[in-house]
Amino acid sequence: MIISKKPLSQEQFNIAHNLSQRLNLGIRLCKILVNRDIDSLEKAKQFLSPGKANFLSPYLLSGIQEAKHKILDAISQNKNILIFGDYDADGICATSVMYYTFKELGVEVQTYIPERDCGYGITQTSIAEIKDKNIDLIITVDCGISCKQEIKTLNQMGIDVIVTDHHELPEELPEAILVNCKIKSDYPYNNLCGAGVAYKLSKALIGDNADKLLDFVALATVADSMDLTGENRDIVAEGLKLFANPRPQISALLELSKTKEISSGMLAFNLAPKINACGRMGNARLGLSLMLEQNLDRIKEIAFELNNYNINRQKECEYLYAMAKSKITSQDLNSSVIVLYDDNWTGGLAGIVAAKISEEYNRPTIIFALNGDTLKGSARSIEGVNLYQSIEACKNLLEGFGGHSQAAGVSIKKEN
Repeated sequence: MIISKKPLSQEQFNIAHNLSQRLNLGIRLCKILVNRDIDSLEKAKQFLSPGKANFLSPYLLSGIQEAKHKILDAISQNKNILIFGDYDADGICATSVMYYTFKELGVEVQTYIPERDCGYGITQTSIAEIKDKNIDLIITVDCGISCKQEIKTLNQMGIDVIVTDHHELPEELPEAILVNCKIKSDYPYNNLCGAGVAYKLSKALIGDNADKLLDFVALATVADSMDLTGENRDIVAEGLKLFANPRPQISALLELSKTKEISSGMLAFNLAPKINACGRMGNARLGLSLMLEQNLDRIKEIAFELNNYNINRQKECEYLYAMAKSKITSQDLNSSVIVLYDDNWTGGLAGIVAAKISEEYNRPTIIFALNGDTLKGSARSIEGVNLYQSIEACKNLLEGFGGHSQAAGVSIKKEN
């Protein structure tokens, strides 16, 4: 049974009645729409018929025009370009979107995915790894907005940077061309994933040919747990159409999933975990290798490796979850936040277990793992608690942090 989350006011009931008449729909369905803040004919039509027709222009995003010109200028000068991604499914898919965008332009680019142990975003470790690649321009995807000092270092090395990201904005932004749906602009939707922002840049560069990459964007949107409202709903609806005739890389994963279902649930529970698993198990670049590989035999081999990583990840998560539960039973659960730590825990799995604990106990949860002399934590929140703002309030004790209102990463010295 579908139960309304709250009774409708008389004004809302009148809106629902009007929608029922205008759209020739049952009044119960229209009440549900209004309760979801779909309270106009235009909103209702977009919700009931999701797809490309509802897509927003990429040029409404702040920085998109400058990024396009910078890229085309770099191409005309034969400069070396690097796509700098992230180690999760969103980052891998976003990197793939940009890689194939440049393929469409006839330009070869280099790609870089840091391993989780190196830390999120641009770090001194990743700078050391790419400094000898003779790069002129770096385009970040799904990261970079919190990397002011690191981008300054890159600029001092003679490397220009374009940041495409979707994470919350820090107090001080990097000195670079910035494309982020969180930056105030004429763009009316701020909930895109990293691959969604990359798609917008792709659309500006190659037009409708970017739509061939919407399978990556749909997968990333679901994998990153973005709300399937607004433009995200349209993106996933269009992207799912491509899964009916999937590219070989996706097809290989689907075969191992033993599912013929084409839905957002399939992306969330069958494909996304396989791609995320490689980063959690210390080999994030394998996920990108699959997406960029063209040899069919090698594609099947990599997909099999990813599937095995996911099986092992599931076993280790069960062990970590059991340990976390045992620690909780020995603590005072009057605390409004659950914070857990153990020297032997694996950082790559902390986010999964934090999400599970947070949902089970209805409390924001942070799970830390030791990395050198620093604790790396994955945090997950509950409805009504902005985790990013809460962590930011104690930033003077932290080595670094970033993320969203509901999910974040945080680094802190053990003594703090």
